[in-house]
Amino acid sequence: MGMQFSWASPVSNATWTNFIIASSLSPSGPFSTIATIAAKDSNGRWVTSYWDENGTLATYYTVQPTDSVSHVSGTASTPITAISITTNYTTPQKVASLLQCGQFGGDTRPTITEVQDLCSRVEDEIDRKTSHAWRTRYSATTTGKATSANYEMHNIDQPYIYDAGIPIYLNHRKILQMDATQGDEVGVWNGSIYENYVVIKTEGRNNDYWFDYDMGVLYLRVLFPYIRHRTIQLKYRYGENFVPDDVVKLATYLVAIDLALSNDRSYLIPAGGDSVKLDGKVAEWQKRADKLKEDLVEFGNVGL
Repeated sequence: MGMQFSWASPVSNATWTNFIIASSLSPSGPFSTIATIAAKDSNGRWVTSYWDENGTLATYYTVQPTDSVSHVSGTASTPITAISITTNYTTPQKVASLLQCGQFGGDTRPTITEVQDLCSRVEDEIDRKTSHAWRTRYSATTTGKATSANYEMHNIDQPYIYDAGIPIYLNHRKILQMDATQGDEVGVWNGSIYENYVVIKTEGRNNDYWFDYDMGVLYLRVLFPYIRHRTIQLKYRYGENFVPDDVVKLATYLVAIDLALSNDRSYLIPAGGDSVKLDGKVAEWQKRADKLKEDLVEFGNVGL
């Protein structure tokens, strides 16, 4: 989703009007101009960061100040490396655009890192409240930063379906292909231990077990004569590989609302030209966010 890099503010009495952004795949160059941006934001503060949509971890950048009035240019910075934007549903840049406050950087209030952390927390909130994910998540975890799954427990309480098996309705859909090397597990209690079917059994519609991965249903091709409590323990990965526009909008609204309602929001108010007060914007964003969240909530699997 692009690369973010920051630089130090010029001295307070500098007269620069623009920054020339150049990039290269080598720290020694040559550097090619990719953008010319205003040196100050709408609040009169120095811009100290830039987001390159096409940047990679192998990209280097320089920043050169210029004065369009005197036609004088300063010395280009030493090569700067960037950081990857690791959020999935929105970015600090999308939030800044909605707030009309210029780009967040290393010395803005809040900093680019703080806004990125807030984006991550909002993503976890969306996953939790919708019971779904548009990124890879691990079962029974509370954060998208988790890199391994916890057990999700199920009873065997559904009848055997002819030509299908006993259905186990999981807590999520869009399950990723089971892979023991990724920590995925289908544990079935045999009276003494949980046997990991992913390792010792064969997956397939006509074999020991199979999944409806899209709908999030495990089918066991074995017979159990009675209801068995907490017989199944699973670890799995789930989530979609595409983030729809509604999820992007929801995440962006929620981050913007949080920032706008913070104790010190003076940095968010653009200087002049906007007839809609910030409080009115926040109320409208909240209304839109509530509607988007309502539309995205998943209902739990039930037997049909």
